[in-house]
Order: sequence, then structure tokens, then C-alpha cells
Amino acid sequence: NMDKAENFFNMSWELSKKFYQNHPLRSEKRVIRERKDFEAEFCHNKGAVLADADQCKKAEELLLQSLEIELELLGKNSIHPDIGLRYHALGNVYLGLMQPQKAIEYQEKAMEHFKSSPHNNLEPTYQSMAICFEKQGNFKDCVKYYQMALETARKAYPSCHPKLADYKRRIACAYLHQQNLDKARKYLDEALAMYQKNDTTDETLHHQLARCHADFGQLFLMQGERSAAIGQLETALQYEVEKNNFEHRDTAYYCYSLLAQIHGQLLKFPAAIGLMTAAMEILPENTHHSESRVANDLRLLEYWKQIVLGDVVMLH
Repeated sequence: NMDKAENFFNMSWELSKKFYQNHPLRSEKRVIRERKDFEAEFCHNKGAVLADADQCKKAEELLLQSLEIELELLGKNSIHPDIGLRYHALGNVYLGLMQPQKAIEYQEKAMEHFKSSPHNNLEPTYQSMAICFEKQGNFKDCVKYYQMALETARKAYPSCHPKLADYKRRIACAYLHQQNLDKARKYLDEALAMYQKNDTTDETLHHQLARCHADFGQLFLMQGERSAAIGQLETALQYEVEKNNFEHRDTAYYCYSLLAQIHGQLLKFPAAIGLMTAAMEILPENTHHSESRVANDLRLLEYWKQIVLGDVVMLH
């Protein structure tokens, strides 16, 4: 609820002004520094909330302001994790603005600051770098950074934690894009085994299981095993539809789209039309799927409709 968040941010800002005005015993220099510290944190937190709400341009403005204050307080040539946090947040914003190269530049700056700290934030930064390279179609470097994120996460999580399984699934997806099906299968098998060692009745795990089964569906489809692909995709949809109630629409779209393509390959055009129509109906407005993928699915849908229409005409 962005309206409520905005109100709380504004209230905290007004309270901070009163706080610093009512402490005359503090030196003026100390008050100015504390006020700037608060302002930097305020801008950072508000920017992060706006970024989560996909208001990336507003978030960029606030996060740049936060970074500028931190550099003023700590020194432009300082190496400090707080500066790293600002660069990392800005990198994620530029990724949301579909500027992956600029995002990479900011994440690289973040890594310079985090490596100097014993309590670093390298794992999420490695993950962000991997996503940037994924957006650029550079799956070799994508795998490299997901592997680095995985190795860093191993030090912080139990051996079968869903976080580790998710990195393995993401690595598998990158291998799928590289047509390296053997490695993709290896990492998907490991990911699914790790997920299943957790409490699978936990609702927070349902989406991750859905994604894993959906990726298995893609793998089997690429191997020409249509029946196995259908089984995996239907299992994924069961998690998303019955247990998550379409909370993650991108995954459901992905499954319906692949199922439609399989039925199209089997010349079952009415079923393919129904599945692709279902995919389009649940496609989220801010989808993570590329425009080219969605456009191709729409072309397939129109093509199948023309075939069915042609059959009807021929029957008459």
C-alpha cells in the first residue's frame, strides 16, 4: 500500500526535524551529520519501497540522492559497505528500467565496497549481476555469477535450504538457454531434490516448486519428450492454480504457453487455442517475459485460429 508507506515516510521525516531541533546540547556539526545520516537512510528506504512497487524513476531519484549524501559524509574515495548498499540498490533500479549495462556498472561498484567488509552483501549483488547478464543474453557470465552467489550462500544457509535450490534452478535455466541439456537436467534434479527435503506443504515453497516443474517441462519439450513435458507443466500449474491461486501469473503464463505449443505441434488446434487464450488472459501487465515471446505467442494463436476457421469452411 504505497499511500500508507508514503504517509509513514512523511511522518518519520517530520518527527526527525523536531528531534534535531529539540536537542540544543548537541554541537551544530554533530546535528548536521546526524541529520544527513538520517536523510541518506530515509531516501534509501523510500527508494527501495518505490522500486519494489515498480516506480523505478522515482526510486532512482531518491537513491541517487542517498548515494550523494553518503559520498559527502564518508568521502568520494572511501570504500564502505553503506556506499555499496546505495550502488547495489541503484543497480537493481536500472535493471528494472531495462538498462542492464548500466545496472552492471553499478553492481560492480557495489562489489568493490562489499569486498572490504566482513559482513558483505556479495550474494545478492552476484545474483543481480547474473540477472543482468541473463537480460543481455550472456548466459555464460550468467552461470558464472549464479555459481558465485550459490557458493556465497552455502556459507549462510543449511545444505538443503530453498535459497540454494533456487540458485541451482536458475543455473539450470541458463544452461537451457545454452542448449546444454545434460547440465540443465543435472541442476534441475539437484534443485528438485533439495526443494523436496523441505516442508512441501509450506505455501512459500509452492511457487519455487512450480517454477522447477515448469523448467522440467521446458527441458523435456526441448528433448522431444512431449508426454513428460505435459506432465511436468500440469504439475506446475497445479501448484500455481490450486495452491497459489495465480499469485505468480508469469509462471502460469509460461506453463499455459508451453502446453499450447505442444498441443499445436500435435495438431490439436482447438486445445492449443484454449490454452494460449488462457495464457493471454492471465498475462500480468508488468510481465517479465520478453515482448518478442509474447508477440510470438499471439502470432501462434492467430495462426491456429485461421487453421480452425479454414477447417470449418472446408467442412461446409
